[in-house]
Amino acid sequence: MREEEATRALGTLGLTPKESRAYLALLQNGVCTAQQVSSLLSVQYTAVYRILQSLQTKGWIEVSQERPNRYRARAPRIVAEEARQARSHRLGAGSEIVGALPETA
Repeated sequence: MREEEATRALGTLGLTPKESRAYLALLQNGVCTAQQVSSLLSVQYTAVYRILQSLQTKGWIEVSQERPNRYRARAPRIVAEEARQARSHRLGAGSEIVGALPETA
């Protein structure tokens, strides 16, 4: 699968293009520090740190407690299914709210 296709697919599951690139880099390169991800993506360290924090918050990566922190992509099948279920739940909840809105004459 091309990186462009993977990035689009990850976008449908809720990742930004930058998050997608970072996740794919971790998948391809294994455990990395933020500095290594920064080099792989040619992105400033401070920007990469924010991207990695976002991926961790969304549950797409795991972070070690050692210093410097090391980042690892979670298994694609697991996170994709979790993202699909979360999106489905949000759509259902949103649909219920919209369906309960009063109609005007």
